[in-house]
Amino acid sequence: MSERTRRLGLYSRREFGRLTAASLPAALFVRRRAAGMQAKPNSVWGGVPFGIFAPYHFGPEASDLEPALKAIVKFGLSQTELSGGMVERYVGAPMPPARGGGDGGRAAQTPADQAAAAARAAEIANWRAKVPMDKFRAVRTMFIDAGVTIYAFRVTLTAAMSDAEYDYAFNAAKALGATQLTMEQPADRALSKRIGDFAERHGVNVGYHLHNTATVTAWDEVMAQSPRNGIQLDIGHYVAGTGVSPVPLIEKHHARIFSMHLKDTKYTDGIRTVYTPWGEGDTPVREILQVLKKNRWAIPSGIEFEHAVPPGSTWDAEIEKCIAYGKAALIGPT
Repeated sequence: MSERTRRLGLYSRREFGRLTAASLPAALFVRRRAAGMQAKPNSVWGGVPFGIFAPYHFGPEASDLEPALKAIVKFGLSQTELSGGMVERYVGAPMPPARGGGDGGRAAQTPADQAAAAARAAEIANWRAKVPMDKFRAVRTMFIDAGVTIYAFRVTLTAAMSDAEYDYAFNAAKALGATQLTMEQPADRALSKRIGDFAERHGVNVGYHLHNTATVTAWDEVMAQSPRNGIQLDIGHYVAGTGVSPVPLIEKHHARIFSMHLKDTKYTDGIRTVYTPWGEGDTPVREILQVLKKNRWAIPSGIEFEHAVPPGSTWDAEIEKCIAYGKAALIGPT
């Protein structure tokens, strides 16, 4: 592995093999079978870490940390990007009060709403400043014991946050074993510069996510600001917005693509996103995975499940179809 790749924190095939090596499973996840103990999952296929963004669209029964981990193991996956909110709930973050009304939070905020939001932000900032990192290390241990690697921690850093909250986010990522934070790419270049400076200080990458505004040059400015600022490529949104394959972008920037979201979409000229079952849209999911395998680019690539569940099917069944599709692309011939 080159020094540049090591400095940016990308995994080599050997490193991924070490991270997913077998050891005794935690008692919580042991299941007896006729043939003996259940093996740990291993979804590093063809040298590509294939996983899932959790708990996105897992269903209400798996929206908390322990049920989500059980679901990941059940699916046979050993790689995941975790939602920051789910992890924070598990380790004891103060939870906001339930919103009433039924507007989904989209109505204009009243002065009372704004005051409550400010109080909530102060409360969570105070909690983040004090929470012991041992709680996050315990989460990492729980996942490792189940055979699952946390490669990314999704948390949004804002201009209003203090330096202490920035330190918290990067320290939590490291305690979880993640090599990257992931978030939406901010429009404010002063903000992405600040994030990149903290990323360099902590030795953690930042994968910036874009939707239908993604283009081959959309990340150029933020990447120029810091070697730790990079790409979280959503292949479905890229195709929905551009109508072209992401393969040229991957070939150009593979060293700075820290993770990918996998989905299939129709090209809609950026107007909206039409999600489809894998193999039925315009996104070359199979080709993209095979390009990673052929070139030995070990970019963590996770399902972001978004297409509608067909009548008679279930979330689990549809996710399992995505997993089968990805596995066939990566362990079959290129």
